[in-house]
Amino acid sequence: MAKRIALLGEPDLHQWLVWDYLFVGLWLVAICEELVFRRFLFALLERMGMGRFVVLLASSAIFGIIHITSGLNAAVSALLHGLILGTVFYVTRRLSLCIVLHYVDDFLIFGGNAVNDGMWSAAAS
Repeated sequence: MAKRIALLGEPDLHQWLVWDYLFVGLWLVAICEELVFRRFLFALLERMGMGRFVVLLASSAIFGIIHITSGLNAAVSALLHGLILGTVFYVTRRLSLCIVLHYVDDFLIFGGNAVNDGMWSAAAS
């Protein structure tokens, strides 16, 4: 069999899949989570007559709880991010802004992890 010669800096299929996930997958996560936790849950809690502080705290706490499967640190981080994103949504009522901020935050976290874990390397092996 002929051996494929990789060009310098050409990523392999695994590396492409990692970066496809970072670009496409994280957009889907940001869109879905913001729709559920900012648009739907905010509206539901507000219709139930809860005050803005309770709405913000409850939606952020639930957001943190669903991230507990990634560990306590991730859950606390999600809670804090939920407070920030919830505040942005409450003040602006712009879900698109929350989606972009959520994506950028996740990309910085997971993209940095992908680079640090050696999933993307500039040199061909």
